[in-house]
Order: sequence, then structure tokens, then C-alpha cells
Amino acid sequence: YMLQNAATRNLEVEATMDGYQVEDEIINETGHKLPSGYPEGRRIWINLKAFDIADNLLFESGAYDSSTGTLNLVNTKIYEAKLGMSQNVADIANANGTGTYSAGESFHFALNNMVIKDNRIPPRGFTNANFEAVQAAPVGYSYADGDYSDETYYTVPEDTYRIEVKLFYQTTSKEYIEFLRDENVTDTKGQELYDLWVAFGRSAPELMVEQEFFTDLLDIENAQITDKSIRLYPSPAADEIFLSMPEGRMLQQMILYNVSGQLIRQSKSSPMMVSDISPGLYLMEIITDKGKTTRKILIK
Repeated sequence: YMLQNAATRNLEVEATMDGYQVEDEIINETGHKLPSGYPEGRRIWINLKAFDIADNLLFESGAYDSSTGTLNLVNTKIYEAKLGMSQNVADIANANGTGTYSAGESFHFALNNMVIKDNRIPPRGFTNANFEAVQAAPVGYSYADGDYSDETYYTVPEDTYRIEVKLFYQTTSKEYIEFLRDENVTDTKGQELYDLWVAFGRSAPELMVEQEFFTDLLDIENAQITDKSIRLYPSPAADEIFLSMPEGRMLQQMILYNVSGQLIRQSKSSPMMVSDISPGLYLMEIITDKGKTTRKILIK
């Protein structure tokens, strides 16, 4: 339950000359980085598939082989933290130990003294200065102050009929388990751990959130809008929800849904009155003369 409520997503699709551009925005709904906790082997990734009308797979990013526990890392968006050791620590470890250590990314958490990568999505209220002050700033990635989401872009073939997007969470990667198995040379505990990992599903990924999109919903008059300048305010809203759009765009309808997809209210003009609506998270579909888009809005 907690994992399924830790993230939400906005999926927007736009027809292009070469196929379709997909924008997948992952929103952190927790009070900490997404994912959080012990970083070794823990990760979240996006799995995107595109199918033709006969349900043949045309494109996939983030493919996972459950029979081996292997995640295809090529062009896969993975949210994770990776630790490592400096050259100085590696030199000291080599001089005083029996192993061979190299500077850079490492699972040797007792020796690791630096962050190699940290692109985990920050929570609401994030500022770079505050996170830097506690040594928790992003590394190898950037978020602007106030960010609590991240966008990933894909281009899928023009024959695409259905797009399927899933966000997966995994507590222990194959790479980490194999490291623990191979590095333990004093007894059989490493092999025992590996055998248990295999026997109990290889730390099967947990589905957090998924969404489908059918490209036949797109046409010139009903195109998905990716313009970030369309916004709702205030959020949270108490009495009214106002809509802000660029000049030259005409509103046709605002449609409010709850998170279960139930229609709550419709309006052909801004603002929409919501003083009698129960507090919570809602989805607003905004239909204009140029296309449509969906935005999340909180009502208090």
C-alpha cells in the first residue's frame, strides 16, 4: 500500500513526424527522497513498452528478466544512489588489506566515502542549499529548488497503438547479491544468501504505479498538450480553482475527477467553484481549442 502511494505520474503523448513523443513525469508523494533508505541495490525504474495494433512489442525501455533477475540498463531511467571510495581510501585499503580495491563505484560500504550518483527524486520543500548542508544534494543530476518530480522523454515508432508505462521498485539488485556472494571467502554465508535470493524470487520488483495510453485518442483537435505554462492555482484550493493559459488559447471545458476516475464537476469557464467538495487530491482535465492536458490539484 505504501509503495503504491509513494508516487504518482503524469503521462503525456504527442504525435510527431517520426512517431510519438512520450513524456513521463514521476511525482514524489513521500516526505523523503524517492527511493529512500539503504542505497546498496535499492532502486526504482521506469519500464515503458510500445505495442502495435496487433499487440506486437515495438519498443521497450527498462526491460527486466524475472528468470535471471537482470535489468537491462541500456537507456533505462533508474532512480538510485551509488556510493564509492576515493583513490586515497583505495590506496590505504590496498596497503593494509588482502584484497584489491579500486577508486570509484563500490559496494564496500565500510570503505565507501563518497557519493558517485544520486538522482533520487527530492520531496516537496526541496532546496539545493538545505540538502547540500546535510550532504544530501543530488550528484550527477540536477533538480531546481522546489522540484519534487522528474520528467523522462521517449520517442516510440509511428506504428505504436498502445503505450504501457510502469514504475517498479526493487529492494535488492542482482549485482549487489552477486557482490556479497563473491566477496565472502571466509565461509559459505555469501552463497547461502545468494541461494535464498534465488529461491524466493530474486527480489521480485514491486509495481508502484502503471498507466496505459492509446494513440488512436490523438488527433489534431484532441492532441495532448505538453505546454507547462498551463497551470491551476491556488494549490491547495479552498473555494475556487483558477486556470492560467497562454494568450491565444481558448478554454472549452474543465473536468474534475477524483483519483479513482469518477467525474466530480465540469465547468466551461474559470474559476471552478469547489467549496463544497471534500478535501483531497483530484485530477483536472483541461480541454482547449489546441488540445487537452491533465493537471493534479489539491483541495483543502
